[in-house]
Amino acid sequence: MIICDNCGSDMRFDPAQQQLVCSHCGSKVNPHDYDTEHAIHADESAQTADDTYEATLMTCPQCGGELLTTDDTAATFCSFCGSSVLLNSRISHEKRPDYIIPFKKTREDCLHAYRSALKKALYAPSDMKREEQIEHFRGIYMPYWVYSFNKNSAFKTRGKTQHRRGDYIVSRHYSLTSDINASYEGLSFDGSSSFSDNLSEAIAPFEFNESERFAPGFLSGFYADTNDVSASVYQTDAKDIAASHAAGELSRSREYMKYGVDTYSLANSLQLNAGKPKLAMYPVWFLACRNKKGDRVSYAVVNGQTGKVAADLPVDRKKMFLGTLLLAVPVFLLLNLLLTLTPGRALIITIIIGLIGMILANRQMNLIYCFENKLDDKGYMSLQDPWDTAKKKEPAQITFEGGALRTLIVVAVIVVLFVLQGLFDIPFGGMLTILGMFFLIKSLIKPSGTKRRKVKKVIQPAPFSEKMKTLWKPIAGIAASLAIIVLAPVSDLYYYAAAIISMIFVAWSFWDILSMHNRMTTRPLPQFNTRGGEEYENK
Repeated sequence: MIICDNCGSDMRFDPAQQQLVCSHCGSKVNPHDYDTEHAIHADESAQTADDTYEATLMTCPQCGGELLTTDDTAATFCSFCGSSVLLNSRISHEKRPDYIIPFKKTREDCLHAYRSALKKALYAPSDMKREEQIEHFRGIYMPYWVYSFNKNSAFKTRGKTQHRRGDYIVSRHYSLTSDINASYEGLSFDGSSSFSDNLSEAIAPFEFNESERFAPGFLSGFYADTNDVSASVYQTDAKDIAASHAAGELSRSREYMKYGVDTYSLANSLQLNAGKPKLAMYPVWFLACRNKKGDRVSYAVVNGQTGKVAADLPVDRKKMFLGTLLLAVPVFLLLNLLLTLTPGRALIITIIIGLIGMILANRQMNLIYCFENKLDDKGYMSLQDPWDTAKKKEPAQITFEGGALRTLIVVAVIVVLFVLQGLFDIPFGGMLTILGMFFLIKSLIKPSGTKRRKVKKVIQPAPFSEKMKTLWKPIAGIAASLAIIVLAPVSDLYYYAAAIISMIFVAWSFWDILSMHNRMTTRPLPQFNTRGGEEYENK
């Protein structure tokens, strides 16, 4: 605890004034001044070394999550699993970070930003909007690794231009040499396995130019997460970002543009010099909300510097059902106004909706597999035991699914065939649609082929055996409609019956998609292993 010299009360950092403020007499002190002139505790003999600081380490007995604080107030709930328990505490000497971005946004700013964001979330559960739940927002400094790169030397690369001369294409190759002076600082990646990459990326960026030299006084009144992810985990990613930006700037310059320099090759050949990674603390307002069953948790975070909000927002099924019902009525009336709903067209509409459901369900299953196994979180994956084959899974890669592109083409062809058959009664249309369905299902079985095209999005395919638990429903509905199209019975009753059966299966599959969305926006209760990995290193 930081003690006021004037009255002996505790002092806390005030984001609005950017000062340590006494809760009793209102005295103000600069955190840096207090750090250099006083001990953190009342006994000056307890002053720690310059490269460490003394703090209270609090550990959740349920999930193992750890928080640091310079206050002596006991924490009564866990920010990571949302449980209302008294956290175990002990004195710990922590490595002193190099930098800190103090909280700029006050608690009131955080609550206002969060309430404003939830106003747009019409289908969010009411529990997430309760004031007693919102009051659990806690200010936590999250550890971030800060990377720097520079290039101040001669650089050689190649260029190529082409032009037509008569029947020939003339290519000219150039060897280019230039002096480059580039410097990058402040490329940041979170250094805690308890702070998932997708949340940290959602509230980025932090403005590193507003950072200050670390002083423990900034932590007074707040908490800090422990750092357990090695600096080497994200160093390559940071270097790629810097190299790509530098290559883009060079390729757009007048000198390079006229020689046809390839940006991708330029980024690969541009060898930037890496500085030693620095450890920093960035401000985050953090909230954990348990669901009604108490077996899953959703997070909401607010950037304590900029006020940017990101949240896991499940969907309240009752609200969603009522909203869909209200929307379905005008859509149905509009379709009847613009299009005469014949039995054949009814089947076409149900099949198209079923195909959309298949594609959405397939993608959701892939995302859930990646999300729940944390394959898109490099920090978490770096701490897993590489010899534990039971838990070993291939990390998610940044790829564009060639299978997804083929799927879209097949779907487009099928839709065209359905429309032509329904409008013009083209023969063999039913057989052609069945053939198209075969290629569609084949592409879904192996959604990410070996042929990778363009770097675009993180996707990891789930096992097809797991997907079939959901995909069989739209497939069954589509099969029922296709059977009637192929058999072409005389009575319209068969068409309407097939359309109703198909829509039941499609509605069932969309209900599953909604459930999958809620799985994607809630997380299993965390169970952290022993924390405290390599805190301060440069490999």
